[in-house]
Amino acid sequence: SANHLFIELFILKLPHNQVPFGWHQDHGYVDAYGYGHYAPNLSIWTALDDMTAENGALEVLPFTRRRFDAAPPHHQDEHGNFVADFGSPSGTVLPMPAGSLIVQSGLLAHRSGLNGSSAVRRAYLCQFSPRPVVDEQGRPIQMAVPLLRGGRTVRESENSVDNSER
Repeated sequence: SANHLFIELFILKLPHNQVPFGWHQDHGYVDAYGYGHYAPNLSIWTALDDMTAENGALEVLPFTRRRFDAAPPHHQDEHGNFVADFGSPSGTVLPMPAGSLIVQSGLLAHRSGLNGSSAVRRAYLCQFSPRPVVDEQGRPIQMAVPLLRGGRTVRESENSVDNSER
């Protein structure tokens, strides 16, 4: 289950972008930083603009074609993105209208191409973890905002620190 907000990002592809984002898994980032023993996160990717092959829509390698039980080694490419060698598969491009969502496992291999259009291509990504991902001192490596506790929604007031108890 996805009980904690782990990370949230806005993703921009500038017009006429010349940097593709290679094949990777979101869990590959967590693994590359030494936290691969945690369960894979659940990602929700939201198109803020219409996504097309021309402006760099997501391309996925569906589990029906290749399933992963763990993230293979990811390394930084020449652009600083963590990528993995999945060979040279062609995936399934996912064109979609603005406002659409993709919910994916942290183990789903995906990439995105160049933005060859004259407009910015925008998306919002949030990831959820079953439990906080913490370092050796017990500090969260990213966000660890509880969303569910015992199957019930955590209210905002339960997420804030009460200084009167200190």
